[in-house]
Amino acid sequence: MADRGLVAREAGKGRRLALSLTEAGVALFEQALTPTEKASAALLAPFSEAQQKQFIKLLKILSVSLEGKARAPLVMPDFVVDDEIASLRG
Repeated sequence: MADRGLVAREAGKGRRLALSLTEAGVALFEQALTPTEKASAALLAPFSEAQQKQFIKLLKILSVSLEGKARAPLVMPDFVVDDEIASLRG
């Protein structure tokens, strides 16, 4: 992605490397956002609003329970994090 000019690399502490989106990276992200939102809406469309909330809640519980087996932790966006999920993480 750095080679394509989508991210910029900056030295961090020790061996860490900080990455940030460039203007081109932000533009590509924004371009991908609309189709992603449409796909999510289509996936959830068969469910009522209450069912959608329950489905998302169950997915969060599943994600948290599998987090220890993942190569990288799942970082939930602020709008889906709630107290119940936080309590599952300890």
